[in-house]
Amino acid sequence: MGAQDTDAVLRGAQLRGADLRGADLRGADLRGSHLSGADLSQADLTGAHLSGAQLLDARLVEADLAGAYLNGAHLNGARLIDARLNDARLKGAHLIEADLSGARLDGADLRGADLRGAHLNAASLNEAHLCGADLSEASIKGADLWGADLRGSDLQGVVWSASTNWPANLERLAQDASEELADGTFRISGRGGSSHDTSSVYS
Repeated sequence: MGAQDTDAVLRGAQLRGADLRGADLRGADLRGSHLSGADLSQADLTGAHLSGAQLLDARLVEADLAGAYLNGAHLNGARLIDARLNDARLKGAHLIEADLSGARLDGADLRGADLRGAHLNAASLNEAHLCGADLSEASIKGADLWGADLRGSDLQGVVWSASTNWPANLERLAQDASEELADGTFRISGRGGSSHDTSSVYS
């Protein structure tokens, strides 16, 4: 699209299924907007305000959302493959079965986010804030979680691989609580994957 919409005010806009590929939406106010099914691939949304926005099944492949505000946004089923979400605010965001493979989430705030069944394979989550996040049944094969804060998170059923980089104080816990699968990956199935036991690592 190539639109120059920097700092545009689109609060509550009805943009379901819109073609916004490559759009310049830096700093745009899209709070509460309806973007379900929209294609925002390679769009520039750095610093954009998308809190409470509806982005169900939206395509955000290689989109730049660094520093964006997505608190409480609805991103279930969204495709965020190779997206840039460094320092993004995703507190309480809904990301059920979202595909974040290869995404960069370094320093992102995902406290209380719902990431059940999400794909975070090869994603970078260095120093990310995941306190109280629900990661049950998520896939984090090859993900880099070094320095991430996972206190109180739900890791039950998480699938990981030998190349997953756990925070130092969770590596042994994950190993002890996991079973090896036929393909050589691991699945957290024991008590160590519960929210209570994850929290206890930090006490």
